Amino acid sequence: MDMNRLRTNWIWLPNWIPEDDSDARIVYFRKEMMVDDALPAKKAIKITADSRYKLYINGKFVQEGPQKPLDQKEWFVDTANAAPYLVPGANVVAVEVLRFAASQNDSLYRTNTPCLYIEDCTADNPSFAGKKRLEMHHKP
Repeated sequence: MDMNRLRTNWIWLPNWIPEDDSDARIVYFRKEMMVDDALPAKKAIKITADSRYKLYINGKFVQEGPQKPLDQKEWFVDTANAAPYLVPGANVVAVEVLRFAASQNDSLYRTNTPCLYIEDCTADNPSFAGKKRLEMHHKP
């Protein structure tokens, strides 16, 4: 994986401030993308979040994560195969991210800044990544 890409594709709400960390937050990310009639046999997506995520494609649950590490020296980036959930034409990729409040987090490592990382690993031009490619909504 290109580490420069990993460093630049962490996203979150643009108006987040450190004081928001006192309460848990659920934030929704959504992206519509087009798929040709020739559906891919495999479409790898790399994904992780601080604190937890649920990935959906076309309204169907794909997976949740990230995998819980054994200690605070690890952080997992999960891989999902999106291909079984895709249809020709318009597709919707949605991610629900739960950001634990600082006081509610005893077992999961979390950073000082909430974030989501998602990358389409099979595209020359990733179909979703970066701040301008996903719609963001939050639920206080």
